Order: sequence, then C-alpha cells, then structure tokens
Amino acid sequence: MREMSGTRLFALLVCVSIIMTSQGLTLLTGAAPTSASAAQIKLSLEPTTIYYPGVLPTDGVAFSQNFFVNYSKTLSGKSMLLQVDSVGGWINVTSFLGNSLGYTVLQVPVTNRWASFGSNTIRVVSVNASSNVVQLRIVEDGSGYVDDLAVYAAVICLVLIFFLASRLLKPRAFLTLAVIVYASLAAFGGHRYDMFYLISSGIRVLDHVNPLYPGNPPAYPFPLKWSYPPLYPYYSALSNLVFEWVTRSVTPSSGSINYPGYLTSEYSIWRGYIPNQLPLLSFILKIPMIASVFIVYYLLKAEVGHKIAASLWLANPLTLLVGGVWGQLDPISVALAVFALYSFQNAKFRASYILSAFGAAVKIWPGLLIPVFFVLRLKDTGKKAAREIVWVLPALLTVVVGYMLLGNPVQSVLSLVLARSIPTYAGHLSVNGLTWEQYLTLVSFPPVPISLYIGIPAYATLLAAAYLPRSRSPLPWVVLSILILFLTYNYVNPQYFLWVVPIFLLMRWTRISIVYSIIPLVYVALSYNIAYFISPSILYDYYSPAFSIAEELKLAYFFHHPLFYFVLIAAIPTAVYLFTAVKVTRASLSKEPEKKTVSITS
Repeated sequence: MREMSGTRLFALLVCVSIIMTSQGLTLLTGAAPTSASAAQIKLSLEPTTIYYPGVLPTDGVAFSQNFFVNYSKTLSGKSMLLQVDSVGGWINVTSFLGNSLGYTVLQVPVTNRWASFGSNTIRVVSVNASSNVVQLRIVEDGSGYVDDLAVYAAVICLVLIFFLASRLLKPRAFLTLAVIVYASLAAFGGHRYDMFYLISSGIRVLDHVNPLYPGNPPAYPFPLKWSYPPLYPYYSALSNLVFEWVTRSVTPSSGSINYPGYLTSEYSIWRGYIPNQLPLLSFILKIPMIASVFIVYYLLKAEVGHKIAASLWLANPLTLLVGGVWGQLDPISVALAVFALYSFQNAKFRASYILSAFGAAVKIWPGLLIPVFFVLRLKDTGKKAAREIVWVLPALLTVVVGYMLLGNPVQSVLSLVLARSIPTYAGHLSVNGLTWEQYLTLVSFPPVPISLYIGIPAYATLLAAAYLPRSRSPLPWVVLSILILFLTYNYVNPQYFLWVVPIFLLMRWTRISIVYSIIPLVYVALSYNIAYFISPSILYDYYSPAFSIAEELKLAYFFHHPLFYFVLIAAIPTAVYLFTAVKVTRASLSKEPEKKTVSITS
C-alpha cells in the first residue's frame, strides 16, 4: 500500500508539473486563452482588408492600421502587448498601458517588420489575459496611385464644368443645377468626425442630455470638447425626429454613443443606422447650410451681380466643400453675418444687430461685427447707438433659454469659454490649421494663448481706430477683425476662410477672394484623405480601397516633412494675412472701401 501510494503521488506531481508548464508556455507563446481570460480583452480592427499600393515599407512613411482594444478596468495601468503570429511564434508589434476607461485605440504603422501580404493573425496579451484573435488581410494593389489621381482628376473636372455652367447658363437654369449639386453633395458627402456631432447633438437633446457639456464621466473622449452656442443642437433633434418618422427607424440612444461606446470608437455613429438611409439623414441635417449658401448668393447678387455671385461663390470649390460636403456650421454663421453687413450698408441698423447676434448664437465669430457696428453708429449718432444695440437681446435671450433647457447654463457657458478662448487638446494648448503658430511646434516651443495677450488688445485698438476715420463702411473693419483672429488664434481651420470670401466680394476684391479660396483648398487636399468625405452609404470602410491607402501615405509624407509642411500651412498663409491686413487698413482709412471693376479677373 505504501509503495502504491508513492507511485500515485509521483504520478500526481508529474501531472501538476505538466499543467503548470503548459500554462507557462501559454503565457509565453500565446496558446488559446481560456474563456475567462479572453473576456477581459476584446480586440477589433478597421479596416479588416487593406489593398496596399506597392511594397510594404520597412520604415519611414507608412499607412497606420487602427486596432480597437476594449478591456477590463482591472487592467488599468497594466502593460499589454499587440502581437502577430509568425512562423517562429508570436512576435511583439507594440505595447501600451491600460487606462481607466478600459479602451485604447492603437494606430500601428503597417511595415514589413511585422506585416506581410496575405492573412495576418493578431492578438493582445497582458500578464494574465489574452484577447480574441483577429485577421488583417493585406492585398497588393498597384493601381492605388493611379486610382487616386483619377479621383482627383474627376473632382477637378466636375468643379470646372460647374464653374463654366455658372458663367454660361442663364441664372434660373444654373440655380436649378446648383440646387441639385448641393443637395447631392450634402446627401452623399460628409466629414465623418464632424457629422458625428451634427447627429449626436440632437440625439442627446432628445434624451435630455446636454450635448455641449462633456459631463462626468465625459460623454466625449477626454481630450475633446464640443462647445458651441445652443441653436443647432435643437435643429439636430428635429432632424433626427423627421428622419425617424420618414424611415420608421429607431434612433440610437444617447448612452449608446457615449465614449468609449462602440459607436464612438472612431466617431462612427453611422454604424447605428442602415447605410442606405444615411443620405437622407445627412441631407436633412445640412438643409440650413445649403439654404445659407443660397441666401449669401442672393445678397451678393444684389451687390455685385449674378455672374460674380454664381461663379465666385456658388461655384467656388471652397463653398461646395464647406457648404455642401463638410457638415460644419460655418455657412449658417456666414449667411447671418453677410446679411447683417448688407443690412448695415442699407441703413437697416436694427436688423444688422439682430442678424449678427443670431449668427453668434450659431458660431461665435459673427459677434465680432457687433462692436464694429456700435462704434460706427456711435460716431454718427452718439447716444442713439446705445438704443440700437439693445436689439442683440433677442438672440441673447434665445441663447440663455437654449442653455437652460439643455441643462446647467453656467456649466455650458463655462465650457464654451474654456473651449473657444483657448482651444486645447487633451488639456494642453495646441495648434491646428493655417497659422504661423505651427512654427512653435517645429521648435518644440509650448504654444501660448496669443489671442488673449495680443488679439484682444489689437481688436480694442481696431475699434478705437474705427471711430476716427471718415469711412462709414463696416466691411474693412470686419475683415481686419477676422485677420487679427487668424494672426493670433492658435486654431485657423480651413472652413474659417469661408467667413471672408463673401466680404471680399462685397468689397469687389475678387482676386483676394480667389486667393482665400485656394489656400484652404490646398491645405485640405494635402492634409485630408478624400475618401473621408465620402458617405458610408457609398464607402462604408473608407480605409480599405487602394486609392484611400495612397491618400493616407500622402498624409504621412506631408506631415513628416517639416519644411514642406510649415511653408505651405504657416509661412505662405501668414504672409497673405499680413499683406491683406495692410491693404485693408489702407482701405479702412479712406472715405469708402476700395472698389474695383466687378470682373472675374479684378
């Protein structure tokens, strides 16, 4: 019996050793995890198939693949590894630390150091857990660059045809064509990041959640803030209701789009909708933008004639992009600002205050017009100006009520002030767009809020100067106000240029309006993937096609060549701002704004 017990004990020890050894090998070599450990980490990726245009690089410029990692919060602060299965076993691709959100987006350059053509098996492991495995398929497609050039050639040809139509067709025929073009662009285009906010803000309103305050825990990723005046979210809510009624669909709940929910992994809220229904929702959301574009056309037509208004505004590629495709609020604020300027020029001063104030209730910048109007009227009428400026109160009251209905108005206003006075990213001051402050990043100098230190005093000086000269036109002073913003604000996004284009046309400065249209278009062409603007109903996974990968390689090249990058987005635009400021200053000190013959070449 003792001998038999010893044998059994030896056998038991052997079994335990085998089990412990196998588990150790599981951790090191990545054998299939248990269901319990797999449940702690979930890995997904986008796209699942890449049509790569050429040979995979070893290093340097490369396309970055997105991996989305959801994991238990018990892994917060723990190191995790993204691994790929190779002939010699699992090899490490990159590592990261778990965070308190339980969600990480990994952007991994696709190089031949870890990836290969065909199917690549990938997983994420930590000390005591392993994710599911995913498959990344990479297909060589040499047609990517040719297809990319063909896409741009097609876009340029269509824009040129539309421009020629604006010059050759009779007004009624062209306006009919323009309505069709803008409606089509609105339905089948969209900046996917910004469209998320256009859709989600209304969803949150319907669920009695304030879309303008991130909350605690934040509804949006912690680096971001979406803070605007409150008018558009109510229209977004109405758009969602109309869309739901027409399609008999169910609108996603506010909770389902909270970060880091599935729909917000990369602001892909469209995943909560049937793709072929999305053009209708996109069109409804952009009706105010399209209407605004045509309102500006009619105002310009009254001042400069149909051909200039049609060719340099309606057929302007920048207007087509921002007013039809993008999904931004700028066209609405531009229409209200231009209408306010038109009213002031025609001695309708109350209307000018009302319109500019409601423009600021959509997007803040039209508020720059109000002090200019007041100073010019104060110079002419004295105390009467104080009675006129009270007409900003209807818009102010609307904003206050709008904030109150959404939630705590103090929180919303504070969020607005913090987000817009000093734009930040992840809590740190950042620089974005066409501004000389990009040079600060080149020399690793921390960006500073120049708009507060220099911009506000410069604007105050401008208002003082507006009181002195004989000119009674607000146009030069408004342009100078915007240029001060461009020269001192750390964000000068391409859609901001739409603010000044119609004002230059009102001043008959057509050449400068063209320059201010070309600069942002070049920036967008170099710094955006054109596939990103295509509706998910047409291109659901915009990364997958070979021409889109070529676009991503273009972006990588652009952003990794500092001299080329900074000359185009900092040096040239800043020189243009300064040149324009000098020119406008001279005009503002004359009796009337400088005018030239209304001609496409003037």
